[in-house]
Amino acid sequence: MRGIFVPDPSSSSSSSSIPMPTREGNDAATLLYTTGTTGRPKGVVLTHRNLLRNAESCHEHIGITEADVFLAVLPLFHAFGLTTSMLIPLLGGNTTACVARFSALRVFQVIAQRRVTCCFAVPAMYAELVRSGRPEGLDLSSAKILVAGGEPLRAGLPAAVEGLFGVPLLSGYGLTETSPVVAVNQPGANRPGSAGRLLPWVEARVVDDQAQTLPRGQEGELWLRGDCVTPGYHNRPADTPAAFTPDGWFRTGDLARVDADGYLWLTGRKKDLIIRAGEKIVPNEIETVLCEHPAVAEAAVIGVPDAMHGEVPKAFVVLRPGAAAEAGELAAFCRERLPRYMLPAAFEVRNDLPRTQTGKVHKLALRQGVLG
Repeated sequence: MRGIFVPDPSSSSSSSSIPMPTREGNDAATLLYTTGTTGRPKGVVLTHRNLLRNAESCHEHIGITEADVFLAVLPLFHAFGLTTSMLIPLLGGNTTACVARFSALRVFQVIAQRRVTCCFAVPAMYAELVRSGRPEGLDLSSAKILVAGGEPLRAGLPAAVEGLFGVPLLSGYGLTETSPVVAVNQPGANRPGSAGRLLPWVEARVVDDQAQTLPRGQEGELWLRGDCVTPGYHNRPADTPAAFTPDGWFRTGDLARVDADGYLWLTGRKKDLIIRAGEKIVPNEIETVLCEHPAVAEAAVIGVPDAMHGEVPKAFVVLRPGAAAEAGELAAFCRERLPRYMLPAAFEVRNDLPRTQTGKVHKLALRQGVLG
């Protein structure tokens, strides 16, 4: 690969021949597409201010220092990878060790060889590291900041990762539309199960179906506002006004609550809600219960049409290696832990679940498979 020489813009010779462009904070910096797990992907316009503010906020919130070494395993065409694996290290002048194609063994080797201290990844990657296990002779003690995002953490994964590395797995939350990080747990201030506290320059409201702000502790739709929030979607004139209130609040479509200490708890997607004979069901609650079964490695729940109830849950399950569990056993397990109206009407055991390029479970693909 040929290298590209970039002249020093401060030198008189280069500045006269190659004028530097002027950029304002509200100028578009990049166009990134949502993963489209529940619908068609949309092009999100992110400005220079969006990206800079988010990188600065993460740097301050997590406590990144000049000594930190980053591991880059996420794709840089996605907001999560772009900000956490490139922009944050660039902002702080940190070293970044890149793994072009994810492999558990290669990740372990790079952490040990490069003395990596900080890693951002999706839960599926951490789960693969746990399944692979620590290779003998590799020192992983440099790792001190491990952050997971992109989808909910399953039961048992944080404890397994901490057993592997000796430090807590910190969960966070974000969206492409927010550049992307909104909240993340901090070293020394980790509240397992939550997405952590909001970053600086991020405002949040939790509202009911009438757009009324709810008290802390109550569940509703999460609305966000701040310098990291996109100005809108590319070539989607109807989507931008639909996603924003007149006073600039972005309707995330996520269900959440904020506790008394300011920690954000995500409970599901509003679009994922299953309405069974008038009862609202959050799929994530069923998925969490299923993943507590000793034979279940992963679960995804969607709503499917039903002549009597309108819609009912269907569960897709991936079993742990060597484990066995039939639908009747899984149903009995759920009956002991869930109210009757939340029980899945059907179970399907699979070898794996469809995923997007960033590792999220692709529920749209599951729905299309069911509905044809």
